[in-house]
Amino acid sequence: MRKLWSIIMLLNVIGINQLVSQEYPIDLEKAYQYFMETKGLSDKDSGKLWGVKLYGSMMLVDPKTRFVVTNEADSLGLLEHKGNVFIGYLKPEDGIANTATRWAGKLWMMIMWNSLSEDKLRRTSLMMHELYHCIQDKIGLKIQWDKNGHLDEMQARIFMKMEWNALELAVFSKGKTRKRAINDALSFRNYRQKLFPGSKENECKLEMNEGLAEYTGFKLSHLKAEEQLNYFKTITQNRKEVNSYVRSFAYVSGPLYGYLLDEVSDAWRKKLIPDSDFGELLKDCYKIELEDINQKSIEQLAGLYDYETVLDFESRREENRLVRIQSLKEKLINNLVLKIELKEMGIQFDPRDLLPLKNYGTVYHTIRVTDEWGILDVSEDALLSDDWKTITVSATKFKINNNFIEGNGWNLKLNEGWRIKDEDGYKTLVK
Repeated sequence: MRKLWSIIMLLNVIGINQLVSQEYPIDLEKAYQYFMETKGLSDKDSGKLWGVKLYGSMMLVDPKTRFVVTNEADSLGLLEHKGNVFIGYLKPEDGIANTATRWAGKLWMMIMWNSLSEDKLRRTSLMMHELYHCIQDKIGLKIQWDKNGHLDEMQARIFMKMEWNALELAVFSKGKTRKRAINDALSFRNYRQKLFPGSKENECKLEMNEGLAEYTGFKLSHLKAEEQLNYFKTITQNRKEVNSYVRSFAYVSGPLYGYLLDEVSDAWRKKLIPDSDFGELLKDCYKIELEDINQKSIEQLAGLYDYETVLDFESRREENRLVRIQSLKEKLINNLVLKIELKEMGIQFDPRDLLPLKNYGTVYHTIRVTDEWGILDVSEDALLSDDWKTITVSATKFKINNNFIEGNGWNLKLNEGWRIKDEDGYKTLVK
């Protein structure tokens, strides 16, 4: 009887724990588990990678409800201590993304709960990636990026893929074969950057930001040699068919370059500055001497790296891209639009789905913007100017209900005192 009573009590405790966990949009026990996994990796590294420990203030967010779970208290007392974690809610104007963000008096690593994989390696890789963004200012590698709109054009994408294919061969090779593959990768890289003047500096900026972050996640989560090689077998293939490389290419390049550099020495990390160039670092590390190369010779070289398959895929994509560009110009430039000025902007978007419109800006298929005028949520296309001073949405159809405006693929919640005003040929917001 005592044994039966003990079993009943145990089942009750388990049931209560599950109920507590299910009360919230985020499983609190799982959240704590994920925090501890990340702390374990940070403790194991103990600052060896970048000279500082990565583990710090961490926040997991449910985007639908804005419910948050953190590993520590905030500085303003907004969070409630619940077991091993802290819980609370973000305000409607608070941005939600996988990023580093300042909130309630602290710099946090923020990750959306629904972006965390059940696969431990992928999950911890993402968490270490975002923690890197929290420490990069400390190590002299401030967050920066620039426009890489050229990477949406067919020739740029083709030779980006050629560079990746050659780097992959280098990863899985040794000796002379590796050095030859690195030589080829750098030839593709240099040729692409010469095709698009000014692109070298812009590409390097994103590689020194997102590329190093992704390398950090890869390096600290994939500790075994077998895990690292399996990573390259899967992640690079997945990335090759991503619709837009404009803000996402460095997620592939960073781990590839970092791995090959580490195969020789870790000294490269100590020399990094915000304007460092992965290509130059790898060339110096492997003592590569590049030859001048022209269109004919580069295409012959590309034949060794699945050029015909890539060309076929990118030709079809280019046809679709040009059609979409015309459609978006008609929607966001030639027809009636709502142009909104940006002054104190907060922004969140998916970096995998951007389409540059030359001389106009970049179209974000989905984007959320907060500013002094209110909150704009876009589910179907907005044009953000290159200087990030205006955002434009279609205004051919919209409904106004007090301070809430619903358009075709977007909605806008206005702060008190703001309204839509007609200008010459477009609409805008005024107070």
